[in-house]
Amino acid sequence: SPDGKLLAITASTSYERKYEEKIILYRLEDNKVVGDLPLQGFGNFAFSPDSRYVATAYATGGGGSGDIFGYYPSSQPRYSHLVLWELVRSGDRYYPKKRRHIKSKKDYSFSPLAFSSDGKILASGGNKRISLWQIP
Repeated sequence: SPDGKLLAITASTSYERKYEEKIILYRLEDNKVVGDLPLQGFGNFAFSPDSRYVATAYATGGGGSGDIFGYYPSSQPRYSHLVLWELVRSGDRYYPKKRRHIKSKKDYSFSPLAFSSDGKILASGGNKRISLWQIP
C-alpha cells in the first residue's frame, strides 16, 4: 500500500475444477494476515494513494479469457468487472466494503488500473481506450 503498512498479493487455489483467486492483505510490521478481498477469475488491483480504497479488475466467462485454467464453458458470455472496495479497519483487521461494481459489455477490459495522485480519479485501460472513474 502507498502508506507502507500493507502488502497485498494475489493467491489462487484450484479444487475439483473450481478456481478461486483473492487478494490477501499482510501487515508489514509483523507479517500477519489482516484481511482479504475476493477476486473472481484472474485479475489485478491498485491501491488509492491514501490506502483507503482498492480497485480490482477481473474477467469472467468466455471460455478461458480471464480464467487461466480455462474452466469456464465457452457458451458463457465474457464480462469484465471493475470493483471499488473501501478498506474498513476494525480492530486488527481490514474488511472490504464494496462501493461500486461495474460490469462491462462483452469484450471490454478494465485493466490496467491506476489512481490519480489525489485519489479522486481511477483510470482503467484496455481495448485501445482509457476510462476515467470518479471516486466518492
